[in-house]
Amino acid sequence: MRSPHALLDPSAVPTPIMHGMAGALANTLSIVILYPLDQIRTLQQAASSAPSRSGTSSLQLLSPKNIPLLYQGIGSSVEALLVSYFVFFFTFAYFRRLRLRVSGKGKPSPMDNLISSMAAGVVNVLVTSPLWVYATNKRLGLANRGDSFPSFLMRTEKWSDLWKGTAASLWLVSNPVVHFVVYESGRLALLSREPARRRGFSGIEDGRPVEEVRVLTDRQAVVLGGLAKFCATMATYPLQLIQTILRAQGSSQASLSTLGCLLAVYRRSGVLGCYAGLQAKLTQTVLNAMLMSVLYERILKLVHHKSLVLSAALKKYRSKLAE
Repeated sequence: MRSPHALLDPSAVPTPIMHGMAGALANTLSIVILYPLDQIRTLQQAASSAPSRSGTSSLQLLSPKNIPLLYQGIGSSVEALLVSYFVFFFTFAYFRRLRLRVSGKGKPSPMDNLISSMAAGVVNVLVTSPLWVYATNKRLGLANRGDSFPSFLMRTEKWSDLWKGTAASLWLVSNPVVHFVVYESGRLALLSREPARRRGFSGIEDGRPVEEVRVLTDRQAVVLGGLAKFCATMATYPLQLIQTILRAQGSSQASLSTLGCLLAVYRRSGVLGCYAGLQAKLTQTVLNAMLMSVLYERILKLVHHKSLVLSAALKKYRSKLAE
């Protein structure tokens, strides 16, 4: 019987750059499809910080007259998503591969996934925070309509404003940590339990079949992705609320700390106020995770297949030149 460790031999494991490409494309496609739900969440979160503004239900926001509002800032959000997800998936795969190389283990443990997720999350927050401040302002209509990211940077009075909400974002590193530990641990368990099947594309190297890339079935990816994201969202939602409020603050507004902002929302609206927009967020997040997981596995499989075909073609070409 084949050892589970054989499922992760070097020829079957996509490289960090492949993970980065698959993660960026899958997440961006998924979030664009479900963007109106995420926009509803952002609007409800921002409204929770203003005592004078009454909350608006998801059904009211979904009315036809609000369609332009529901797609407001989609371009800037896509820019931020592409950069953010590429940075996260690339650094996650890179740190995990580096840790395996140092430890000499055949496959990653839940602890390896935890450490790699935390490192990738911190790098992602520090690199992409200005993009997300820009995207949040565009979504809420707080930035000039024709503002590009460079012009937004030039108009920012204090550069420190570009990292508003960074403390909350760093705490939110626990969100992808919870998601990836649940998802990757479940993924490895499912792939190790079953014998090799033709889930991927095959390649040819030196006249012999190359080990196929191991991926989940669509059904497995949907269920596991949804479960992992649900757990992560429930655990960290109040911090996501504070992150949105802080990013939307103007330079002229009194700057609140993460804890101070959370306490202010709690005093004003109680525990339920800390979960403003949760219904829209849960719906969008779970659907996004399910859709993203399927797209991620398929794009990763496709990218890996293309790399195997290209590698085989290059080897044949080199062997002909050597003759």
